[in-house]
Amino acid sequence: MSSKGIETVLHNFHDSDLNDGAFPYAGVILGAGNLYGVTIVGGNPGYGTVYELSTGGGITILHNFAGTDGVNPYGGVIRDANGNLYGTTFNGGSDNVGTVWKLAP
Repeated sequence: MSSKGIETVLHNFHDSDLNDGAFPYAGVILGAGNLYGVTIVGGNPGYGTVYELSTGGGITILHNFAGTDGVNPYGGVIRDANGNLYGTTFNGGSDNVGTVWKLAP
């Protein structure tokens, strides 16, 4: 079976440098010409990140989860017409059983 597409790696997440996060489990969405997603760990202090990735590969960390706002965002994100991102976390929050979050541009 032959492949007909050409794959291009846009960004490599690194275990040794968790500043940009690690384990982008849920995939990405496209909005305003960029890709948006989450990593389940990494960032500062290590509870996961929300990131924006240009189609050229440049990454911007939009949010680092801190615990009270959530930990381990396993699910994907959605984006509304105003550019707000929404998602969930597996842990963290007031009872440490997860949160639903909104990130405004």
